[in-house]
Amino acid sequence: MFHSSTNEMELACEQWLVARDQFRRRVGSKSLDEFWEAEHRLFAAFALDWEGTDGRVLGRAYDQFRQLLVKQHDDCERKRGNPL
Repeated sequence: MFHSSTNEMELACEQWLVARDQFRRRVGSKSLDEFWEAEHRLFAAFALDWEGTDGRVLGRAYDQFRQLLVKQHDDCERKRGNPL
């Protein structure tokens, strides 16, 4: 069953990618806190669609989702000529 709004998932993905980039570049003193806040928001949006699923399956699915999200983002940045 699909629970989370598409808009919330898009916002969570965008926030997570920005926070991830800032953390990787060590931009600002709050980058770790912002990354963890974004991580929790993204997981919450993702987990809504997996309600009732075994936690181990959810964890593996979420890890795969994040890996694909990063790959897609990084591929787009490379195509735009932006350094990673």
